[in-house]
Amino acid sequence: MVDRIDHSPLPEQPMPEADRQALTKHFFEEAVDPKYRLGTHPSVRLPFLVMATGIVTFPLGLFRGSKVGGLKFLAENSHRLPGTVQGWYFYHKQKNYVILKDGMIESFKFGMRSITFLSGMFGVEALLDWARGQVDFLNTVAGASAVGFVYAARQRNLPRSQIKSTVKTGARLGLVYGLLQDGLRAAEGELWYVNLIKRKCEDYFPPAETETASSR
Repeated sequence: MVDRIDHSPLPEQPMPEADRQALTKHFFEEAVDPKYRLGTHPSVRLPFLVMATGIVTFPLGLFRGSKVGGLKFLAENSHRLPGTVQGWYFYHKQKNYVILKDGMIESFKFGMRSITFLSGMFGVEALLDWARGQVDFLNTVAGASAVGFVYAARQRNLPRSQIKSTVKTGARLGLVYGLLQDGLRAAEGELWYVNLIKRKCEDYFPPAETETASSR
């Protein structure tokens, strides 16, 4: 007879506490580093930015959709307003339902649209950081411009001048956001072109102590 093979999973061995602490420390050392954009690795930064975008845009979409839904309901029923207390009760009940429904739909649409475009922008930015080997505002401008072009291209029958205007607007926003990030990196001493300028200035204009030591 052939012995039956036991396919039951092996018992999991708990990780020692020292190894768990060492692994956690290594993760944070790799994830949090001034050399990265905003001081965090892309694998940590991108999900956090996506989550923050959703937290901000979903309530905005809910507010916008609820407001438009209420105005739409009022316009569709302004010619047949109820004349009794019971009629007004059902009128407001239906109105609240329409407001909630339209608000939830617009919240989902606006939130997902914002998450998609901003994820594309931050993704292109991180990809260019890796491809160029340099972290600066140029990658942010390129990412924002690409997202602006894709957004404009999705609109039907949009004039070429409007497409250019949308791309320019994206580039301007990317420039502002990129320069803000560069300012933070310069404060940490991690901005490559600022460090390059400093080295060039030190080569042409050495400090006074260095000149005195060389003359001796």
